[in-house]
Amino acid sequence: MLIYNPTFWIGIILTIIFHTMNNFIFVIGIFPYFMIASTSLFFRADWPSRTLHYILKKINYINEEYNPVADTATKLLGYVPPRNRKKLTLRQKIELVMIIIFMLYWILIPLRFLVMPGEGPQSWHDNGNMVRF
Repeated sequence: MLIYNPTFWIGIILTIIFHTMNNFIFVIGIFPYFMIASTSLFFRADWPSRTLHYILKKINYINEEYNPVADTATKLLGYVPPRNRKKLTLRQKIELVMIIIFMLYWILIPLRFLVMPGEGPQSWHDNGNMVRF
């Protein structure tokens, strides 16, 4: 519901209700509030600038002397994105390889149980524990 425009606001309302009910029923700390705040990830990408524009427009309505919104809009109209990409330097290539290795590590480590011996992938016999006491 959150990624389909006609049902977006219904999804937001249901999300808020769901996480609020979880807060009252299970008392799980800050998690429901964090999840409600994280629904902003589903908003349009320009929502912070649109909200700021709306607030500044209201402020400007009160204070007619200066219009920061008009100045910002004029500056943004002249923006031209870069056309050509530059080739990566050796340092950037090394950094890219290190980031890929890092991400592969954190993707593959949770899946290590698939290659461990035992009675199948759902075997709970402590093979994944790195520290032995």
